[in-house]
Amino acid sequence: QSKQDMLEELGKELATHRGEQEKAVSDLKSRVAELETEKKNAVEDAAAARAQVESLSQEIKSYQADASAANDNYERELALHAAARTELRNARSQKEEEARLLRTL
Repeated sequence: QSKQDMLEELGKELATHRGEQEKAVSDLKSRVAELETEKKNAVEDAAAARAQVESLSQEIKSYQADASAANDNYERELALHAAARTELRNARSQKEEEARLLRTL
């Protein structure tokens, strides 16, 4: 082979390698862009999840407050009911005692 043929062969190989390198760089740039988009989406999703967790935490606190108030009301009503039953028992007992006293007269 002549020097000219060898130079042309080297030129072709260099052009082929340059084309392959450019394609590889282009593919890598595309992949980097895809990964950056995925990262951005993941960060946005994480922020949305944190906001949802905060919202649900506030909702849970509200439900807990409602449940506590309902329990307090129940306990108060139960105490009032017990007091009313005690008063009723005392009144009934007093009426029975008065009736017994009237019968003895």
